Amino acid sequence: MMIFKKRNLTKLPEIYNNNKNKKSKLPRFSLIGLSIIPIFTFYLGCWQVKRLDWKLNLIEELDEKLNYEALPLPRSIDTTKLDEFEYRKVSTSGTLSADSIQVKPRIFNGETGIHLIQPLLRKGASTILINRGFLSNDKIENYLRNLKDQYVDITGMLRLSQKRNFFTPNNNPSLGEWFWVDLPAIANHFSQRLNIPIDDVLIDEIYDGLPNHHLLNGIPVGRPSKIELRNQHAIYALTWFSLSFFTTALLYRLTKRTSGLKLMNNK
Repeated sequence: MMIFKKRNLTKLPEIYNNNKNKKSKLPRFSLIGLSIIPIFTFYLGCWQVKRLDWKLNLIEELDEKLNYEALPLPRSIDTTKLDEFEYRKVSTSGTLSADSIQVKPRIFNGETGIHLIQPLLRKGASTILINRGFLSNDKIENYLRNLKDQYVDITGMLRLSQKRNFFTPNNNPSLGEWFWVDLPAIANHFSQRLNIPIDDVLIDEIYDGLPNHHLLNGIPVGRPSKIELRNQHAIYALTWFSLSFFTTALLYRLTKRTSGLKLMNNK
């Protein structure tokens, strides 16, 4: 007579229990990871609101500065005070040196080109730098071939040295490669070439005429006297807040669903 042992069906294999534990832990870790997203996106939305406030104040400040009459540039310039006068319209005169550098690449009206920077030698005053503006690539060679020292009256905006971002290559003065406006380096470059001291002062020449005339004739196009700043921070803030709301709602639904599954498993 064969005796069958009654199997204990309530005792499950260990491997099954392990898989069950892993499955029960998985939703918990997923919910923790997902809960970070609405918090982070909400933070980004708040940051964009602060950026919006900063941009609006900057636009108001620049509009106020540009309404002033052009300020005659003094013979001697205190470069430690330039922060207060950035984007302020100034006027000066002197001899533009035929020596120049090209900051590239620059884009204007869909064309690729450079910004041309030349020293301005002012009689009885310090030598400064002038950004003549945009020149398309196909006009550079001909323009530089005919470039000579010339006496000019300049009206422009005072600018400060730029900061290189992560994606911008380093300047290489020995090869004549300039990718961003490093004022001290550019001033030192011209100072060595011309054997004269040059202030770390840059003026963007203003041109309010029709740009196409200059572009077609191969003449540098200066910047307009009005500054147009992109202000997309309100859109960015709305995007981040919307994403935060959406992920919060998704997290709420997943939490309710996970709680319901736990109740069913416990029964």
